[in-house]
Amino acid sequence: MIIVFLKITDNIVTTTISSTIILITEEDEVQRIKSLQQVLLALINIMAPLLGAIFFTVISLKSLVFIELICEMICLLFITNLHIKNRRITDNTGDERILSMFLDGLKYSFKHKKIMFSLFFAGIVNFILCSYLIGLPYIQVNVLDFKNIEFGLTESIFSLGLIASGIFLSISKSLKYPLKFSYLSVIGMSFLTILLGSLLMIEFNRFIYILLFCGFNFIIGIFISFASIPVTSWLTINIESAYQGRIFNLLNVLSQVLLPLGILFYSQIFNYFSYTTIFIISGIVLFLFSSLSTKIFAIDLNDNELS
Repeated sequence: MIIVFLKITDNIVTTTISSTIILITEEDEVQRIKSLQQVLLALINIMAPLLGAIFFTVISLKSLVFIELICEMICLLFITNLHIKNRRITDNTGDERILSMFLDGLKYSFKHKKIMFSLFFAGIVNFILCSYLIGLPYIQVNVLDFKNIEFGLTESIFSLGLIASGIFLSISKSLKYPLKFSYLSVIGMSFLTILLGSLLMIEFNRFIYILLFCGFNFIIGIFISFASIPVTSWLTINIESAYQGRIFNLLNVLSQVLLPLGILFYSQIFNYFSYTTIFIISGIVLFLFSSLSTKIFAIDLNDNELS
């Protein structure tokens, strides 16, 4: 129950922060803030397990709970003291209930093809990412018999890819066509996945395998940042302030639903098909869905206007 309540509060805070970024900064700063947010999250993913292991060995469980409470209170203090610079927000919720607000957010999404495109894009990418979450550890541990230090090295390189790409986007000018940039990044992910499946058909020595997985994790980390940061920045800038929370909540719900479904799906098919075949087919499917998505939703990625 503790984990459930913490997860609920984390989701609320994440959605709140995502929907208020446009209210506390200027539009040309959104990409930089989103990029730095990605860098911090990647650093936390690297440091948190290490710090958790250290704290758990030297601090009692009650003390850890107290530290968690202090951190949550500090977080709330920061949120309540955010300085709203941009006050374009309009309150049109009235006395709406949560369900009606959620349905209203769905209606708003269906009215705008580019929002539906973004939701679809996020969904298919999250689902295909499960092939990496299941397949890469399976191959490294069960097939190639990587040692703990080797497996830990290849996994940590993924976070370095997120950090490097986040820093690059944070110091770069705002992208001229963010949706197109995300689209091309996902196309790149599809080719990279096909390439991985093809290379795994070849037998290498252990050192080459380590380099292969390090390189793949680093590049896929870059592509994931390049795919997610521009599209979320575009949504932040273009969605009406009153609908920001609802749309980002939809994105969160979509990822929360598709992630376990994707894990369940890939955990099953890895028992029946070769991992090379799975990666190649997953890459082809990702490429086809990505290529057809612009035609399905009839949108122009060279136009940044909400349509």
